[in-house]
Amino acid sequence: MHRDTRLSVRAEAVRLQPAPPGQDASWTSLLAAEAHGAAWRLVEASSRDAQPFDLDLAWSAGDGSGSAARISVATASRVCLFARHLQIRVRAGGPSETRVAVHVADGFAPSANVWSVVVPAGEVTTVPPFARTVWADVAEGALADDAFLVLDGPVRTLAEVRLDRQPSAGVPLAGVTGVSVRTARPAVTRLCFHLHL
Repeated sequence: MHRDTRLSVRAEAVRLQPAPPGQDASWTSLLAAEAHGAAWRLVEASSRDAQPFDLDLAWSAGDGSGSAARISVATASRVCLFARHLQIRVRAGGPSETRVAVHVADGFAPSANVWSVVVPAGEVTTVPPFARTVWADVAEGALADDAFLVLDGPVRTLAEVRLDRQPSAGVPLAGVTGVSVRTARPAVTRLCFHLHL
């Protein structure tokens, strides 16, 4: 029997306010959709004001708990998911108000995305779902030759890679549970996880 794969909602838009100084922006619901049957979905999200934002996706192909992922978006992004149920939240990433819109179409296309976090040097970050590689940098470029990306496994440190010697495609994350950056002096670091999503 053929199941109807038409989603209940295909497009939505919302106006996001920037976070108060020193705080993270709050998440805002953008879209909640469902269909009688699962299909490949192309989710396209964009900022109408060319501002960065974060995208929080939760989806399921059936009646189970499904999957979830977060994506950092510079101005626009596309994600391909096999879904029957789809929920999307967004939060502002820039210093000013931005209008974010999302459109969901049926279809399949390879997509690549990134989840980026900014943390103090030494703080361990859990590897997010769907991450394949990671790239790290520090706020002060002069520290790159004396800073190390530390990859932790379940019971021990698996590897340390000097930041100025990272592969251009990022450092593979197979078997890694936590990631941090070790520096000679206090610094702010950014970890960019490349997602297979």
